[in-house]
Amino acid sequence: MEAQVNGILMQYEESGDGPAVLLVHAFPLNGKIWQAQVAALHDRYRVITPDLRGFGDSEAPPGMYTMDQHADDLAALLDHLNLEHVILGGLSMGGYIGFAFLRRHGDRVRALMLCDTKAGPDSIEAQAAREANARLVEEQGSARSRPGSSPAWWRRRQVPNCETS
Repeated sequence: MEAQVNGILMQYEESGDGPAVLLVHAFPLNGKIWQAQVAALHDRYRVITPDLRGFGDSEAPPGMYTMDQHADDLAALLDHLNLEHVILGGLSMGGYIGFAFLRRHGDRVRALMLCDTKAGPDSIEAQAAREANARLVEEQGSARSRPGSSPAWWRRRQVPNCETS
């Protein structure tokens, strides 16, 4: 599905019925990373998995994208879907966006799930690595920066799968 939000065409998937759950992906992925969670939740929840601006099948206008801009895009998507409130989940960069969404649109958040993220700013070294990774994605596409392409990525993510009940 697609929605015109904040001057871009945003792609998203929606499945299920019930309280709305908005799942926000990590860099440089897209909403498809949430397929297992959608399968587990769609019997009880309305699960929305967008491709953020510049990722997946959403439009990628030139320039830098801020966490606040992503948060506002998501609020506009909720407006498009006639949703007042959501349970918001964010993975890594999606968690950063979750914090921005909470600051800017906190009255729309019923609950916040944060996965593999942090509240504080990145160190100088982490910022430099992120910027280098972003340049690589701009120059060569997201496949060159795909998670799992480095042993360090896997070391940080060796955790058991979560089950829902």
